[in-house]
Amino acid sequence: MSCKIDPILITDSLNTAREKINDVYTARTETWSGSTGFQSIVSRGDDTNSSSSNYSVVLGGKNNSITGLIGDGKNTIIGGENNSIENNSLDSAIIGGENNILSGTSNSVIVGGSNITGVTDNTTFVPYLESSGSRVRNTRYLTLEPYEPDKGKIPVITRDDEILLITDNSIFTDTPTPTDFSLDFRFMISDDQIGRTVELVMIDNSGFLAGILLGTNNSDFYINDGVQNESLLICSGLYQHVTVTYLGPITGGITPWFAVTGTGV
Repeated sequence: MSCKIDPILITDSLNTAREKINDVYTARTETWSGSTGFQSIVSRGDDTNSSSSNYSVVLGGKNNSITGLIGDGKNTIIGGENNSIENNSLDSAIIGGENNILSGTSNSVIVGGSNITGVTDNTTFVPYLESSGSRVRNTRYLTLEPYEPDKGKIPVITRDDEILLITDNSIFTDTPTPTDFSLDFRFMISDDQIGRTVELVMIDNSGFLAGILLGTNNSDFYINDGVQNESLLICSGLYQHVTVTYLGPITGGITPWFAVTGTGV
């Protein structure tokens, strides 16, 4: 270990002073560099890493930057190359990969991959996902009661539903029509829900699931076969499985578009 330290001069920058101290312990000057962000730490990365975010960290890699921030960004970049967190992102992170960007996000993460641009809050961006264990999807049991529209007995799909295991006790005196809604899917229609899929699995169909209400109040929707409807009749018979995916509004209008597939359509 070197016993000599170059004098730290009043004209030295913070980076230079740190490098002189690092050199005493490591015989190299490539451990840490300064950051313009308050209470932030940046590894040098060949003098290419930087951060202007408060309470933020850039560890390892090269040419990684956290920029364009106001106040306490609390962001992190670990490893990789040419990664950037920018445009006032908050509480976000990039782990590995290259040429990835988080722009204006809150509580979002990019994990690996390359050329990913994330602009959505509360989101994990990943190119491929392989798990050594099982993924447990959010599953809920739902019992359909007798259809009584005047009493508001229309079960509503919640925001985090993925799989619904349905027991159908609905009773109809006449053959149900498309306006006899048994299950309300309208909650899954919003700008941030495009691509969302909900699976319906009939575990007991002693009743008759009359239909799914899709779209907004008193408006039609389109399904994958191009038919315009107000509701969708499904699951006539025992133990059917139907998948409903919201594809977003159709071009040039607000009418929602769904892909509906399965054995009970």
